[in-house]
Amino acid sequence: MKQKRKEEREEKVKVPNANKKPQNRPKKIKNLVQHYKKMKKDILANEKEFGFVGRYIIEGVEVHEENFEQLVTEKIKERKEE
Repeated sequence: MKQKRKEEREEKVKVPNANKKPQNRPKKIKNLVQHYKKMKKDILANEKEFGFVGRYIIEGVEVHEENFEQLVTEKIKERKEE
């Protein structure tokens, strides 16, 4: 009986905490320009797919502007400095 319980205890130790759910966190995006380029591309592709032109404003800059990525990163840097 002791041997059986010992084996069960060893198995429990190997298994991580059952109550704690593993989280799949997204990687941090360090390159903001790359992040906002991808976001703009995804939004424009979605608009093209559905034939609808929406109005998406991020940090006070509309997605449809040509230099959207640069303007957004400038706004973020200005906000950090304040």
